Amino acid sequence: MTNISLIGLCVLGACFATGCQSFVVQSGDAKIYKCWELMHETGMGLYRIKFPAVSLSEVSTNAFKVRNLPGFLVGHFDYFLWMNAPSVDLVYEGSIDPKKPNIETRVPWKDAILSLTFRNLDGSNSYTQRIPLGLSPHGLPKQESRHIEWALTSAHPTPTLDRSFDLLIVVEKPSLRKRDRISLQAFARVHNP
Repeated sequence: MTNISLIGLCVLGACFATGCQSFVVQSGDAKIYKCWELMHETGMGLYRIKFPAVSLSEVSTNAFKVRNLPGFLVGHFDYFLWMNAPSVDLVYEGSIDPKKPNIETRVPWKDAILSLTFRNLDGSNSYTQRIPLGLSPHGLPKQESRHIEWALTSAHPTPTLDRSFDLLIVVEKPSLRKRDRISLQAFARVHNP
């Protein structure tokens, strides 16, 4: 196999592994991607929105702008926090044995606390949630995924119905591991426009 064929195969594999890679639009600081049809039912569009990652290394306030979100996506995103998980953070759910403490009790981010606010352009808050990472429900990383997700509460699934808004991610209490970074992302399933 030639080097060019090998590189092409690697690029194709990376695209399939990461899913939503067709860039649609940048809406302020947020990037919106369209997922391939192989990932969802015909006649529906699956979109992903990603915000820049935030360092958990110190107390900070991080502000992001969303401007002119495409109208057909407004109110359809299910938001979640996403963080890469080094192998040392992998949790074996069945290891709740007093002689072998659960790895999750030792992860450096377990005491970190974030506040998330969706703010309308008039300055009013449309959604606010305080998230203690170690105490909030989250998906556990598996060997193949190597990331952790925290879904926002289902009691308020749509933080905002505006096309333009600001997002504040406040690190109230940092992670003990200085290289930890977290980002807000979301998926939206909509009928193809």
